[in-house]
Amino acid sequence: MVSLRSREQVAPFAQWVDDGLGLRLVDSLGKDFATAVFLIGALFVAISVIILSIAAINISHSLFLQVSERRRELGLYRALGAKRLDVRLMILGEAGLLGFVGGGVGVAAARGLGWLGDWAARSFLPNFPHKPDSFFAFEPWIFALGLGIAVVFCVVGGFRSEEHTSE
Repeated sequence: MVSLRSREQVAPFAQWVDDGLGLRLVDSLGKDFATAVFLIGALFVAISVIILSIAAINISHSLFLQVSERRRELGLYRALGAKRLDVRLMILGEAGLLGFVGGGVGVAAARGLGWLGDWAARSFLPNFPHKPDSFFAFEPWIFALGLGIAVVFCVVGGFRSEEHTSE
């Protein structure tokens, strides 16, 4: 049995036992911890879905208002010979561009905040067993998925807003 003077010494001691002595610490609470991590992850996924749903509604509403305010301009385009499809493609193109720019800003902000979190972890957390180099996985497909979701949500919002104003 080992007794330490303070809690701050637990992580460095565990790291020393793992690295220096080559021993593994057996943790009977590991299963409970894994369950808690899974439940917290599931909660974050549920919150993310709710946030995405609210964002989709807000995007649709904002684009609906934008198209409603431009009704005369869009009518002028139609009077000058633009087909309904031309106006629809213009609105959807603007929505897609808005989604691409917004998604790019969001992906860049996420990467910056992830880098900041990793820096804070390296600077302020003690060394503990199996401490990762980075707490965030920034694979290229994650960036592409973030941009794709932003563009799709904006285009769907633009389609719905154009659909309601063309009546």
